[in-house]
Amino acid sequence: MDSLLIGWVLDLLLGDPARLPHPIVWFGKMIAFGGHLLNKGSYRKLKGALMAIFLIAFVFAMTWLLRYSLASYLSLLTTIFDAIIIFYCLAGTTLIREVRAVFLALDRSLTNYTFCVIHLKGIIF
Repeated sequence: MDSLLIGWVLDLLLGDPARLPHPIVWFGKMIAFGGHLLNKGSYRKLKGALMAIFLIAFVFAMTWLLRYSLASYLSLLTTIFDAIIIFYCLAGTTLIREVRAVFLALDRSLTNYTFCVIHLKGIIF
């Protein structure tokens, strides 16, 4: 419960600072690398499905292993790790800010809206 509260407060205060590395960006880069490597020839859908399963399993396993390793040393480290994971997964402050910018741009013009959507897509992927 402490880690949930800490992660939520961090999200409210910091949002997603551009200067911090973001795990979602890393995941997007892994997807892009796999897509570049596997998205050719035959069985593209099968290769894509297998890559998706592998990436999800890999991230889950690495997160679990790291959390399990930290728990064996000190429970405070596990709480900090959980809070950081929650902070990155929530991303509510940044999402609200970016979606608001998209709607404001749409009110101004379709061109501004298009640039905001491209920017938002760049943040997500």
